Amino acid sequence: MSLFQVAGIGVGGIFRAHLQGYKTLPELFSLVAVCDINEDMF
Repeated sequence: MSLFQVAGIGVGGIFRAHLQGYKTLPELFSLVAVCDINEDMF
């Protein structure tokens, strides 16, 4: 189980950079939700 559950609100450039960091530490972070006003981001 991950220590931190992360939700992304606004998944543009900065979030993508953070996501790379989360991916390197899956034992600490799990992505549980994302949302963005721009549906094309998904």
